[in-house]
Amino acid sequence: RDASYGGVISYPNDFLQLEYKWMNIGENYYPAMGFVPRTGVRISSIDGEISPRPEFWGIRRMSFEFSYKDYYSTTHGDWETRDLALTPVQWRMNSGDFLGWEWSRSEEQLFGPWQINARAGVTLPAGKYEFYSNGFYFMSSQSRPFAVESSFGTGSFFSGTRRQYDAELTWRKDSHLSASFRVEQNWIKLKEGAFDTSLMMYRLDYSFTPFITLANFVQYDTDSRNIGLQSRLRWILKPGNEFFIVLNHSWQESELDRFESAQTRFRIKFNYTLRL
Repeated sequence: RDASYGGVISYPNDFLQLEYKWMNIGENYYPAMGFVPRTGVRISSIDGEISPRPEFWGIRRMSFEFSYKDYYSTTHGDWETRDLALTPVQWRMNSGDFLGWEWSRSEEQLFGPWQINARAGVTLPAGKYEFYSNGFYFMSSQSRPFAVESSFGTGSFFSGTRRQYDAELTWRKDSHLSASFRVEQNWIKLKEGAFDTSLMMYRLDYSFTPFITLANFVQYDTDSRNIGLQSRLRWILKPGNEFFIVLNHSWQESELDRFESAQTRFRIKFNYTLRL
């Protein structure tokens, strides 16, 4: 119950790709660095992609994908989440631009009441839910100094509907310095109540050398009213051997609309790969 483990079977190929993953995450497992999607679950997923390369309309590659994920709750002994996603349109152009359309179907089982939004006081009752969505996305070529990424999604969501929009602007000065700003917005209407959420993230990266990089993230969301900062220095000693220094700090917005220092964490991590 305190451990996490899993495996991957993959068939990588230019025209056809297949992959199966499984992971078991204990109920009491805590990652010292990084994160896990959930605890107390057994996750199985299968992904497939067919990618022909036509010679018309300036298309470099067309991809048709499917993905299925199943979350089984080891705590409750029953399924928790089932996600099916189909991507009938996914085109990468010769210019480097990218566009696509995704259809998805989701099933969620809530074993108890879930407060989906504390600020609006919206709580979903326990039960089984099924909903569908469509997503459209576009990404300009990353080879340009300025790159744009945007997506829009709409569909059903638990007992109501959700519309989602996000956009990201990235600037690359050279091979050393890059910066980006991202905004995500959700408009959710449920039988239990309606609310909107926003998330903003700024990122600044600098590469001293191809082996030493510094990544900085600043994030704020209207739900938690929390500003989070992460600064991570990564040093690749040699392929497979990495050294990390990570600083995390957060500021919490008070009832007086002031941000007060809430938490600071400092970690050092070393990865070593043993080849037999």
